[in-house]
Amino acid sequence: MPRGTSFCVLLLATVAVDGRAQQDPYETTVHAPPRISDGWSGPASPAAESFDRDTLDRSGEDKIQDVLARAPGIELTDEQGNPAQQGLLLDGFEISPVTGLSQAVAVYLDGVRLNEPSVEQLNFELVPLEDLAWVEWTRSPAPLGGSNALGGTVQLFTRRGGRRVEAEVTSEIGTRADARVRGRLSGPLGPLGGYVSVLLFEDPGWRVTGGARGVRAFGKLGLSTDSLDTTLSYQFQKDKVQQPGSLPESLLAQDRRANYTAGDRFIPVLHLLTLNVRGRPAAGVTLSGTAFLRIFHGDQANANLVDPDTDLTERTTSTGVRIEADGRFLFGSFQNRWLVGAEASADWVGVSVQQLPNSEFSEDEEGRPLPRLAAELSDRRFLGAIFVSDRLELVEGALRGLSLEGVLRLDNVTHDIVDTTPDAPGAATARRSYTRLVPAVTLAKDFARRWTLSVSYGQGFRAPAFLELTCAEPSAPCIGLQAGLAPDASDANLRPVVSQTFAAGVRGTPLDWLSLKLWAFRTDLRDDIFGQVLPGGTEVFFQNIERTRRQGIVTSLGFSASWASLELSYSFVRATFEGDAVLATARTPEGTEQVKAGNLLPLSPVHRGSATGWIKPFHWLTMGLSLSAVGPQFLRGDAANVTPRLSGYAVLDASAEGRWGAWSAGVTVRNLLGTDYETFGTYAPDARLEGAPVTRFLNPGAPRHVLFRVGWRT
Repeated sequence: MPRGTSFCVLLLATVAVDGRAQQDPYETTVHAPPRISDGWSGPASPAAESFDRDTLDRSGEDKIQDVLARAPGIELTDEQGNPAQQGLLLDGFEISPVTGLSQAVAVYLDGVRLNEPSVEQLNFELVPLEDLAWVEWTRSPAPLGGSNALGGTVQLFTRRGGRRVEAEVTSEIGTRADARVRGRLSGPLGPLGGYVSVLLFEDPGWRVTGGARGVRAFGKLGLSTDSLDTTLSYQFQKDKVQQPGSLPESLLAQDRRANYTAGDRFIPVLHLLTLNVRGRPAAGVTLSGTAFLRIFHGDQANANLVDPDTDLTERTTSTGVRIEADGRFLFGSFQNRWLVGAEASADWVGVSVQQLPNSEFSEDEEGRPLPRLAAELSDRRFLGAIFVSDRLELVEGALRGLSLEGVLRLDNVTHDIVDTTPDAPGAATARRSYTRLVPAVTLAKDFARRWTLSVSYGQGFRAPAFLELTCAEPSAPCIGLQAGLAPDASDANLRPVVSQTFAAGVRGTPLDWLSLKLWAFRTDLRDDIFGQVLPGGTEVFFQNIERTRRQGIVTSLGFSASWASLELSYSFVRATFEGDAVLATARTPEGTEQVKAGNLLPLSPVHRGSATGWIKPFHWLTMGLSLSAVGPQFLRGDAANVTPRLSGYAVLDASAEGRWGAWSAGVTVRNLLGTDYETFGTYAPDARLEGAPVTRFLNPGAPRHVLFRVGWRT
């Protein structure tokens, strides 16, 4: 799916603009503990953004990455070659399903952390976009977001049943024989509110063996009274996602649909049970809590031409609880808003890696027959935290709207790693513990309820993850880029990542139909964790980079009316190394490259712009156009910034949707102009050629694609 799809403005086939205005507000009321909306960075802050259900519907997207990428400063990334597993850059910070990247954004669903405990990656395909009521995210470190919120926090909240019965069926089919069918039923169940949905999808993909298929079921029961609100939800999902990846430049020129190593695929299975409770034990005080059980199983297969194939199995069981109390009171000309809380979670992660024979290899590098168990390790991780926030605001007088807010959070992360690899049991067994107190402070001023100006300082913290700790020794690299393990790796070489951010922003509505947002920031990271791919292209280890920086300006201008909308955005974000370093690369004969302070981080474009608009010429018809432009970026393996960059590109999408009573129909054309472009690049040996010379490997962007929708809703 091309980058530009993130700005398609087709409404979901079963929801019309004028019909949604009458929606029962109870249906989308969610009482999960609020980390952003009621925390230190509220929706009025220039640091925070949100999408409600209407915006999610208008986007016409079926993947959360494409929805989030509609926002200024957020950019799609694509290393796997499958739209289901695209990642994101939030102001230059990674959030991706690919391990080995510098993950730096925390993501929550109804208060449950979705970053996988193995290495902080995020499996985006497991986010139930169709079941979300709204999405919130905040830029820059947010201590209330917890560990890994170095560059921001994303909060996802699910829908619930309302006071009337609603039913919905939507079907979608595309020109590459892809199809999605979704059903939803919600309404009262005696004193309870019920919500259930089922999704089936199949997409053969446009690349050879590059498709995806899966099934998702989601249900929620809720009980709401004047003083207590409780919801219990359950999600089941099983997918199969093929990963065509990148192509040698010579093969790309011959066939953009080719697959260099057919056989790469990921099969996740998820069970998630979540309990949210919120009540008011006293006037002006709210007590909320979340408890969850999450069971995840992932099977990652990687095909190789220069090594044996690998199959990694990951089994994770996570459980945890969080309790928060917040309240407000007035004294004199001041309003005080406070929040205190604590959370604890435990994760058990078991990972094993099998080496498998292929057409080129029947033995491993030491002559042992295949298949064989190459690594087997487990980790018991405990996360504990306490946090407090207090906001003091003037509500009267000449300085009305001036507020000062402070946050403190104390985190402890403990790993208990056990190595049961048959060849060298106990070699990576270790216990590691990390503790950090992180602060944040924000000074803000509201002007006539139309403008908000803020300046802030905040810190962030991320402890090394399980697979990073067991793969931190260059002399014992991991097998497989996705998440291999080295049975004799040392876990003593990695330090936690610490960030500090200075930021300022302004947002306002100078006119009822005009909005403006401007955000400027600088985030310095100490001991950033990078995955280093060795020259062979199939082995990886993790190391600290002493200093990196993300800084820039993100701005948007919006025009809106009841019959039309237009948003223009531009971001200038530089992600750089701030110290000299020696990194591994396949690009040079030595297998290393010298990085200098000021070099740009690979695959992080400096410039990005977009224009998105929709118009409603008749009450039954909505049409939209969106244009997305991304600047050039250096390839992975060129942190020295000495080779030609991946070219910039622009993609145009179009949509139209009509609604007649309970029926609706729509069409979306992605990459309307049929632009040829590439979304990812790296350096690796091309095993098809004699001597396996190192060459550029690129990921082609998706060609033109047409989607048709039809739906019915009560």
